[in-house]
Amino acid sequence: MHEDQSPNTQPLPDNHLAHLQAAFPWANWKNTILLTIAIFLIRLLYLLLLSPYELAGDEAQYWDWSRHLSLSYFTKGPGVAWTIFASTKLLGSYTWTVKLPALIAFAIIMLTAARLTTLIANNDQRPGFFAAALVALCPPFFAAGQFMTIDEPFFACWIIASFFTLKAFKKQQQNQSPFLLYQLAAFIIGLGFLYKYTILLLIPGLILFALIHHKPLQTFKPKNLLPLIPATIILLITISPVFIWNAQHDWITVKHLVGHLGVEGGDRVIEQAPSFFTVQKLILNPLEMIGTQVGAFGIPLVILTFISYRLIKKQRNENPNLWLDACFLLYAALPVILFYLAVAFVKKVQPNWPVAGYLTLLPLIALPAVPQLLDYTKRLKDWKANNKPGKKPSNPWQANFHFAIGWGSVAAFIIMSAPYLSYIYPNLSGMRRVTGLKQDAAQIQKQIELTTQQTGQAPIIITDNYQKTARLAFYLPGQPTIFSAQHYYGERPTDYDRFADTNLLNPSLHNRTAILIGLTPEKWRKEFSFANIKDSAIPTSSSTYRLMIGSNFQGPTSPPKLNTFTNQQLNPQSQPIRH
Repeated sequence: MHEDQSPNTQPLPDNHLAHLQAAFPWANWKNTILLTIAIFLIRLLYLLLLSPYELAGDEAQYWDWSRHLSLSYFTKGPGVAWTIFASTKLLGSYTWTVKLPALIAFAIIMLTAARLTTLIANNDQRPGFFAAALVALCPPFFAAGQFMTIDEPFFACWIIASFFTLKAFKKQQQNQSPFLLYQLAAFIIGLGFLYKYTILLLIPGLILFALIHHKPLQTFKPKNLLPLIPATIILLITISPVFIWNAQHDWITVKHLVGHLGVEGGDRVIEQAPSFFTVQKLILNPLEMIGTQVGAFGIPLVILTFISYRLIKKQRNENPNLWLDACFLLYAALPVILFYLAVAFVKKVQPNWPVAGYLTLLPLIALPAVPQLLDYTKRLKDWKANNKPGKKPSNPWQANFHFAIGWGSVAAFIIMSAPYLSYIYPNLSGMRRVTGLKQDAAQIQKQIELTTQQTGQAPIIITDNYQKTARLAFYLPGQPTIFSAQHYYGERPTDYDRFADTNLLNPSLHNRTAILIGLTPEKWRKEFSFANIKDSAIPTSSSTYRLMIGSNFQGPTSPPKLNTFTNQQLNPQSQPIRH
């Protein structure tokens, strides 16, 4: 990627697709909006009427966070909890209302990808239409729209911030003030930080682009530098809730992030010092990361990225600003991808971690869509008209675009239909995380009612895992308070150990009967004091939801192995326990 050598005062060129204006008139902004609305409504109707998906563990946890509003949380910023709170406050606490913001974010990503591509194409709306379609065909973004986690809102913030920043750079090229656009970009990056801290990896790419291409962007002109001062202030103010909260809570989020690396000082018990020079870390983890990313993004989209890059690079002399904008898209994408490739040499990288980098690759792919598809249609028309022998004509871009349509459509079908397999195979691996909990919740509710009838008091409910705790809290009638004991068994702590109404150190829980879910009586007795523990006569689906009753609960027998919340002061009266 070389710097554009055009003079600083050069105006932006006319539409580089002007000679193809008659092609694909239907690929306009109006139809982009209609496509987005159609996909949104189909997915919303699916969610309301057909979806077998229950809340996944993390979704349910974020929903439970929304019942404990805070400036931040142990592992994540407050954005996801605040968003779910707004949705459920307005529409009620149902599965679809928790998931709805993810669908809205998915639609925002489609529209913003279209606007970003249209901006690069000098207001030609046709590449923008194809960019929106590519978002819908890209499996990780489609899948993230099915789950209200931190990812889809974070993706939306990433691409919106990219759009505002590129628009600011274009203002600079035209000798206009970028002031407002920089403030908007800073605010959106800050907002994205409240969802997922990874958005900070967008900033190095933007800075590097502005420095390397400083001549055409007029980066060092005072009128272009000064707006960065208030923009930085806006960014710091927007992300401040996370830092204020952490300063009040012994910087426990930092401990969590350190714990991800598996070293001392984090939120996990380290039995022995990790070795960084292993075949797993030096070879297998990086190869797995590359393989999962190619599979997630989709083989045809990976190929299209390289094809589009080469097609645009060939035009760099005749369309220098198009090349410059393509470089921007790459600079925005590469830091997060390369960062997690480096992380793969330390620990296993989860498939969703680098995905934000693909957001600006989709506009890059879409930019050559019009000439490439027009070339294909002309060749196909000529082939049919002249009844030529041999294979149907194609070109590499068009062939892989059609491949991407098939790949993305199959992926979308699998994402929306896979949970139905749980009706045939109830214990299908992976499906239990998003289906089947309602049946176990019904059985557990029977035990709750029986215990309440026998003791005259509602029991406390304790599980061995935070995701199980969160899902039961959502799906049990009345959405009661549920406790998680995982911290006492050597697992990392969660916010359930911090919230006053879910902290097992709360003395007001003593002498109560407890319903225990998961583990065995022996393991429960090892970490907690009960007069007696016995199995329930009410069956559940598996040993994962083994149901036991513990009488005369007296709290933990000892503090957790790693007490991350050393500075937390329990106030049992601060929040009532829901029954």
